[in-house]
Amino acid sequence: MVSTASASTWIVDDDGSGNFTKIQTAISGSSIGDEIIVRGGTYHENLVVDRSVMLVGDRNPVVDGSGANEPVINIRHLP
Repeated sequence: MVSTASASTWIVDDDGSGNFTKIQTAISGSSIGDEIIVRGGTYHENLVVDRSVMLVGDRNPVVDGSGANEPVINIRHLP
């Protein structure tokens, strides 16, 4: 029997009503091919995208990097 993996959709909402309150936590907990919907709000974090996921903004989210010497969004090369 062959099983097929299916992509999941995750919701990030800084007010706690989604699956996650932090974008990076959602990225780290996601699998390749997942969709991460980021709801409106301000997210004080720096992101490392190290897998192939779809990030979708809903209601104009803002990523305000928390580290002055770090890129706000770092997309790592995927092997």
